[in-house]
Amino acid sequence: MKESTNLIALKQSNTLVSICVDASMHEVYLNESFYSIAKQTEKPDVLVLCPSDTSDADLSKIEAIIKSPTINLVEKDEKGAPISKEDKAEEPINYTIVKIDDEGFGAIFNTVYRTAKSNDYEFFMIVEHDDVLAFNWIKTALSFAEEDSNTSIFFPLIRFIESGTFSKYMNEATWAEGFAEEAGKADINLLNRFNCLNILGALLRVSDLDEYRLEKKEEDSLMKDNIGIGHYYEFFLRMIYNDIKTLTVPRVGYELRMSPQESFNHNSTKIPSNITVIPKEKGGISGEHAKYNMDSAKKEYFFDYQRDTKPYQYPNEQQEA
Repeated sequence: MKESTNLIALKQSNTLVSICVDASMHEVYLNESFYSIAKQTEKPDVLVLCPSDTSDADLSKIEAIIKSPTINLVEKDEKGAPISKEDKAEEPINYTIVKIDDEGFGAIFNTVYRTAKSNDYEFFMIVEHDDVLAFNWIKTALSFAEEDSNTSIFFPLIRFIESGTFSKYMNEATWAEGFAEEAGKADINLLNRFNCLNILGALLRVSDLDEYRLEKKEEDSLMKDNIGIGHYYEFFLRMIYNDIKTLTVPRVGYELRMSPQESFNHNSTKIPSNITVIPKEKGGISGEHAKYNMDSAKKEYFFDYQRDTKPYQYPNEQQEA
């Protein structure tokens, strides 16, 4: 990764939003993502992460979208017939593009955390490139953070859209009657029963989490990157076990979009519903592999360092001596 300290000269906010973009980007969704960031009532700084092999042509496309994100709005004409109208976000986005070699969401999360820490940001947030933020989400989350200085992670209610259709809300379990010990706040008993929190769109307070960074790592890290898809589940278990306070803000702040995939990029947190039928060489994993990762998360959160854990081995793979 390039040196992150160059953000100092561009810093205009105490909140850093990161979005990882790769060659598989859906340009319509990418426009909508950056449009939702440009329209925030409280403007963040934006760190755009791209794989190191991103071509100059793709970088140019990405920059063009960031500078003028455009969406299609459906309106009605005088006769009530629907018409499509383009709308460009006029508000500029304060952004930096950085190429990275990181592989896997855990490594990417740690890169964003280190960048936020080294540039003295108070908060950071992760967004995926085909999702959108509610226009007032950052302002709303910051207002809750200002009123509640003892809480370190503020989750949005997430609208989960599957194949273009609303499916459910996420992060809502802490508000369900009889689930959490305190309404809206996650606890270790709840998380051990249910993997019910999603990290996307969450506002994270840098200084509080920094207290529990991993020991025995060469670089500052918060998330263990050797647990496969159990990465952020183990992170939340460990943080709450160490008495980090969380709150699910009772506002819809994020729209997460999913659809069946032919491949899975492990830089993403969004596990496709068909991941068990995706070929292994395209990022798919078996149900047993997924369970192994989640079970590992429940075993590893007691440790404040990243242990050398044995990776999952498929039955037909040669066992280690």
